[in-house]
Amino acid sequence: MSRISVRNISRIDLNLLLTFHCLMTERSATRASAMLHVTQGAVSSALRRLREHFGDELFIRTASGMQPTRRAMELAPKIAEALTSISGVLGAEPDFSAHDSSYIFNIGLSDDIEAYLAPRIVN
Repeated sequence: MSRISVRNISRIDLNLLLTFHCLMTERSATRASAMLHVTQGAVSSALRRLREHFGDELFIRTASGMQPTRRAMELAPKIAEALTSISGVLGAEPDFSAHDSSYIFNIGLSDDIEAYLAPRIVN
């Protein structure tokens, strides 16, 4: 298992990495804010904090949108990989086995359907 620097991780809000990813994908603070369901001001504030943390402009406003700096281009695949990994862990549901489950299931059936299905459900 790799060593994780808790000190480094605890110094940054992980939501900032999601904001970075959306800015990288959309190249627009307005569209990134829509993706994140936050205000454009919240995205601008997050970008300011990201800039402070990484010591780089990260994205430069141009007429054609937010252009990533060289540093942002270097960070993008690492951040995307980290977010994919975190998303997989948080979205992972344990495998369900009815045989091993301790849950009690109540199933309402009419008499004729019960006669047909009950033996199959129990087995």
